[in-house]
Amino acid sequence: MAIRYKAWVLALLCGVLATPAMASDEGAYVSLSLGNSNVINGCQAAPLVGTGCSDKTGFSYRATYGYQYTPTWALEASYGKLGSASGGGYLLLALGLSVTATATLHLGDTLAVYVKGGFVRAELKESGTYYSSSSMNRPIIGAGIEYSVTPQFAIRLQGDHFGIYDLGHGGPKIQLLANSIVFVEKY
Repeated sequence: MAIRYKAWVLALLCGVLATPAMASDEGAYVSLSLGNSNVINGCQAAPLVGTGCSDKTGFSYRATYGYQYTPTWALEASYGKLGSASGGGYLLLALGLSVTATATLHLGDTLAVYVKGGFVRAELKESGTYYSSSSMNRPIIGAGIEYSVTPQFAIRLQGDHFGIYDLGHGGPKIQLLANSIVFVEKY
């Protein structure tokens, strides 16, 4: 039985490693996401109540490295600012490292839609009258549309949900959302 198990693992490994060689538009890519973030209920965290806090900061960013294994499947790793809320000398900042799998449906030579899912390791930093930092793992989901300007450069419009977090202040849980324009350079 152990020999059969090893043969299946070897066959699966060969199939996964050979898939990029069979794909027509496979390869590595990097991207930069710029957009707006929204920390839903961020201003209801105990230190921010009544401070004139703003849930929307208007700016988020992420740098991504990805690998397109087939025209449909890719893996991505990214890091960046997921969102923030501030008011009254208090700041809540969320930074995160995420790993996602992406499934793409091509609608022609230059247009595609995609969905992605994976996990994010978010670091929530609170500063003001005190400093607190905590890291939490959460699922991430996202979707978008991609337009290939050239075979090596594409522009995406993308929305992401980075999870729901409990800050432990007795207030409501916060949600991290981002809408971005993404510039993709393919190699």
